[in-house]
Amino acid sequence: MTRTIWISALLCGFSLTGFTQPSTEFEVASIKVSTPGGRHGVYTDGAPNRVLMLDMPLKQLISFAYDVEGYRVTAPAPIPSEHYDVVAKVPDDVARLPYEVRWPQVHLMTQALLADRFKLTFHRGNMEMSVYKLFAAKGGSKLRELGPNPGNNVIIDRRVGHLSAQQMPMSQLVEILRGELKRPVLDATGIKGVFDVRLDWAPDAVDKNSVADQPDAPDFRPTLAMAIEEQLGLRLEAGKSDIEVLVVDHAERASEN
Repeated sequence: MTRTIWISALLCGFSLTGFTQPSTEFEVASIKVSTPGGRHGVYTDGAPNRVLMLDMPLKQLISFAYDVEGYRVTAPAPIPSEHYDVVAKVPDDVARLPYEVRWPQVHLMTQALLADRFKLTFHRGNMEMSVYKLFAAKGGSKLRELGPNPGNNVIIDRRVGHLSAQQMPMSQLVEILRGELKRPVLDATGIKGVFDVRLDWAPDAVDKNSVADQPDAPDFRPTLAMAIEEQLGLRLEAGKSDIEVLVVDHAERASEN
């Protein structure tokens, strides 16, 4: 009898601690219209219990909350254009989670914040968009598969006009190219495993701070499309495709506090 009671108590403890669902709302959040000239983007300042979303319009907040590219957020009517500073406190149970688990919860908490404070409602749909399809070039891909994808194990160095990485899957390379090209990129390479990659190109807007002592030096690197073909043995082909989008049905200006 004693043994049975002990096992029951142990199982009960697991249900209360090991499998407790983490919080899905911020403990507290301040929203203010941002002032020009400040920092822009999402920051933590090294603190796992605080998230700062600074100088971000509602459309960009939606993009962050639902982890989609900005071009996949659309609306039949204009979305409020004010830029906001959001400072939010993450509940302790979420702050204690590992990074790769904590950030999906931060996305969920941001979704709840937008629904509450911006009265955001939306639906998912499909829209035909201009896209790039990524194929192996005529001479074949120069990427050599090292093995199957082992999971979140990528060592990456990403700077303006430069990308190098080890153990990278094609899905992550495609995601980076989407961000650089500001357009959907569809993988048609057939590459399933991971690979090492190095890519150097001339960005559209050169970060002059990265050109030490010679800010006006010419940039002889190829365009991104040319670099992809010459250095990776892949090519981009423009086309059209249906892409899933978030269609904003209603949104209001946030009430500040």
